[in-house]
Amino acid sequence: MTNLEKDAEDARVKINNFFDKNATTGSSHSGNMSNNNQGVTGAVTTVTGTLGAVVGGVSRTVGGVVGAAGRGLGGTINNASGTRPVGDALQSVTNSVEDATTNVAHGVEQGSQGKKVW
Repeated sequence: MTNLEKDAEDARVKINNFFDKNATTGSSHSGNMSNNNQGVTGAVTTVTGTLGAVVGGVSRTVGGVVGAAGRGLGGTINNASGTRPVGDALQSVTNSVEDATTNVAHGVEQGSQGKKVW
């Protein structure tokens, strides 16, 4: 599996270098910036970083809303009916959804910045 990851990374670098070399020369980037932040690669990185931040933020918000609603509804069920297992089960499920969406959001944000997610 390690060779596959290395080969994929090598291919990504070659593609980025190709696009960087063939991008228009009217770029405002200074000569001392790394190749990872120039030309098409820099533009794509900016767009994916922004998109990742937006998707991650929305995912966290949805997860937080689901978790809070589940905790509130579960507490209401526990207090109104006296049946703790039902309310506790609902809280557990919605807390799991909240945790999962938080983890997905973190992965999306890290991946969009080019960082290793797993």
